[in-house]
Parts: sequence; structure tokens; C-alpha cells
Amino acid sequence: MNKLVIRNVLLSIVVGIILLFPITGVHALSSTQGAEISDPETNSEWGHVLYFPNSETSKLNRYSLNLARNFFSSDPKAAWTTIIPQEQAGAQEIAADSFIMNLKYNKTMATIQDFSDHGISFHFFTTQNGTDFTDVTNSLIAKDGAYQVPGKFAGYRIEMVKIDPKASIPDTYEVSSNCTINVNLQALTQEQLTGQAGLDSWLDSQFPNDPPTNNHQNIFVIRPAIDGQVNYQKLLSTTDSPSWEKSTAIKGIPVDLIEHTETGKKVVASTLTDSEGKFLFSSNDGKDFTVSDTKNKLSIRVNSKNYSGWIVQNNTPAATEDLSVDVGRLTDIAQKSGKYTLAESKTNWNTPFNEVQEAGKNATNNQFILTDLSTEPSTTEPSTTSTSTTGSSTTTGTSTASTSTTGSSTTTGTTTTSTSTTGSSTTGTSTTTTSTTTTSTTEPKKGVLPAGSNNSNNNSQVIGSSKNKQLPMTGEKQSILSIAFGLAVLLLAISLLLATKNKKVS
Repeated sequence: MNKLVIRNVLLSIVVGIILLFPITGVHALSSTQGAEISDPETNSEWGHVLYFPNSETSKLNRYSLNLARNFFSSDPKAAWTTIIPQEQAGAQEIAADSFIMNLKYNKTMATIQDFSDHGISFHFFTTQNGTDFTDVTNSLIAKDGAYQVPGKFAGYRIEMVKIDPKASIPDTYEVSSNCTINVNLQALTQEQLTGQAGLDSWLDSQFPNDPPTNNHQNIFVIRPAIDGQVNYQKLLSTTDSPSWEKSTAIKGIPVDLIEHTETGKKVVASTLTDSEGKFLFSSNDGKDFTVSDTKNKLSIRVNSKNYSGWIVQNNTPAATEDLSVDVGRLTDIAQKSGKYTLAESKTNWNTPFNEVQEAGKNATNNQFILTDLSTEPSTTEPSTTSTSTTGSSTTTGTSTASTSTTGSSTTTGTTTTSTSTTGSSTTGTSTTTTSTTTTSTTEPKKGVLPAGSNNSNNNSQVIGSSKNKQLPMTGEKQSILSIAFGLAVLLLAISLLLATKNKKVS
């Protein structure tokens, strides 16, 4: 037989065997880890999140998935660490009793005992400072087919350790969790409070047994401003129209901020115009007003029964009996105000918040003109003192001779009180206090769940857009195409060998 033919045939056989049995097999602990922080307004994985502290619905929720499989004999454990960076200690933390965790073994709901029965010892650690970790596995509370971690903490670590160090375990172990993140406004800088700088992002271990790194998921605090000005102009005839340029500022006019809820309109804040006729609903400390839901539309209303009213839009005054202007939702205002360019430019808005909303354009620079035909506005200071907080400004004194009645409203977690008395009107300070809602439990039993228990509410644990996603697997796996190609090369080599032999015989 020709030596060249024999050498080529042998080379083809070797190549075929290598393709059938790759030297670099499946990587041990081929795994994936994903996490996302979301709220009702925006969610961009590994992106930025907007946080509206003046809305009760702006609860930041964090979803995380850790997946480990194919423990080889040389792999002792798989561990992930997730913590909040400590350069800004206390700015963020996991809300008390909000951390809910689910376990799966080979894609089936499982318990810590199930993991142990299949060769893996599961451990959960918490940290308050990002450095010292405490094993709280025995303190986990079994609840509704999942595990709840009691208390609040700054970060956590998950470990899956082989019980038999020499064992080879091909099974898949999955740990998914979600929790609520608290933002401490008192620990933020002025730039962060005004939305010009983001909070330091979380640190995550993207791969098992790796140190945590920055996930570039910053949180921006957004407080849309709602403002305007009220002027006065005396008209000599009912056929005359006022002009903004000829009008002058009027002080002490009550203005309400109204939230349009499913059950009706609700006054969430009230203020008085200052000496320049201006009013503002916004403040750096976030205590000016709080709405129940960012999806609800807002409007402002100027209360003045003693005057005829005109709304000025596009430099054109329009007479109206109802001095109310719709200003859109908080998200509409945030996009239109132009005061959060840094945060806005780095944020992907989800539908329906990804479009520029027309309603938001009326949130700022509103103009109203009050007129009457015979009487100048009173300049006598009433004996009643009224204090109104709008932003950082405080206006004292001045009320119109007769004003409309402003009601009181109470919101869960937030109390906003606005009082007005007919005749000599008194408008109280609008104060909002945001409280964190915590999950209460009725003495659940501690320990592990029964083996094989099923969590029918698993998907409901993931809030907002946080769902159990099919995340890509990392590592190298044997390809079907690679095997087929190897077989083809091997068969070709055998055919050539047989053909050469038949030719020699003939």
C-alpha cells in the first residue's frame, strides 16, 4: 500500500477520534448568575433604575438567579457573593423580612434537605458591613414553599458545598431570590438627592467562586418639580382680556396638588403663592408631597372664588371657571422637566413610560391670571398666620378674603393634611413621611420544608418585571455537530482504507 495513503488514513482516524472524544470536556460548574433591580417605572438589566421617593409604589425590587451543575471530583463548592458597596455605607439595604428564596433540584422545586439528599450542603450567609459574614442557614423560615430570611442586612452569600469531596455530581442546583431594597435618603449626597448622580451600584459574583464585581446598576433618585405663578390684573370691561406682561404677582393664593385615584380626586399637598406669585411642589428632602401610585395622573388647582380666572398657555390667556391644569404622572414630569438629564440619558424606560407624554409638559411654568372688574386685590394682611413649605422656601402670612374649602386626605404609610377655613383661610404645612412596609409573619415554623413540596405561588414572588428567566449557560459543552463531523471523518478514513485494500487485491 502506498505509504502516503496509509499515513493520510491514519491521520484521518486520529482526527475523528479526537472530535468524538474532545480533550477539553464540559467545564465543571458550568453556571449562570443574573440579577436585576426594577421598580414600576423602569427596568434595564445591568442598567439604571429611577426611584421616586414621593410615590408609595416606588419600591425597588431585586431578583437574582444562581445556577450550578456538573460538580466534578476536583470541585469542592460553588459560592456567590452579593453585597452593597461600602463606600457609601447605609445608603441602601435589604428591607427587613423581604428576602424570599426558592430552591430547585433538576428544575423541580426543592428544599435544603433535598439538596443534602443529593450530595450538596446548602448554606446562606448575611453581612451587615460587606466584610464579616454570618451563617444564618438554621434561621431560615420555611414559608409557602419558599424560604424567608428574617431581619434586614446589607448583603449575602450563597454556598453549595459537596458533602463527599471526591464525588462527581452531574445534577443541577438552582437558587432564585427576590427582595425589596430600601434607600436611605438621609445618607445620600446633594447630587444624589437631586438625581444628578446615581447611588453606588451593587457588587455581584458573576461566576461561582469569583469575587464580587460592580454590576453597573445605579439607582437615581428622581423628584419631578411641579410649579407655576399666579398674577393679578384689573380689567375695566367684560370684553377685555388680560395680558401676562401687564399683570403683576399676587401673594397668598392657595394652590392644591391633586392625585386622580380610582376612587376619586385626592388633595395630596397645598401651598400658598409667595411674594413673587410663585408656587412649587418639590423639595430636596422629599417631604413636600407623596402620591399613592406613580401611574395616577396629577393636576394643580388654583383656589380663588373672589376673582375671575384665566389660564395662560402658549402666551394666550383663556378664561375658565375651573383653574385646574393636568400635569401628567410623575414619570411624565420626570421626562419633560429636563432637570434629570444625567439619569434620563442612561435609563431605558419601559412601556408606557418610554414615550414623551404630552401631559408632562404642563408640570412646570404654569401661568394663571386672576382678574375682577371693580375691586383691587386686598393688600391688608389677615390676623391668621399661615405657613407653607414648598421646596426650600417658606411663605408666612397672606390669605384671600374668601377661599374654597380644602379637604383632608390620609394615605397608608403617608399622611398629608391640608386644612382651609372659609373666610379667613388658613392653609397648613403639607408634610409627608414615607414609611417602609414590612412583611409580617404569623410565627411560621423554622427549619426545612417537607421533601418534594411545591410552591404554586413561585412566580408571584417575583415583582414587576422580575421573572424566572431562561438565562444562558456558560462553559463549554460537547457539540452534536462536532460529533457528527468526527463520525464522518472516521467513516471516510475507513472507506479509503477498504478501497485501497480492494484495489490491491484486484
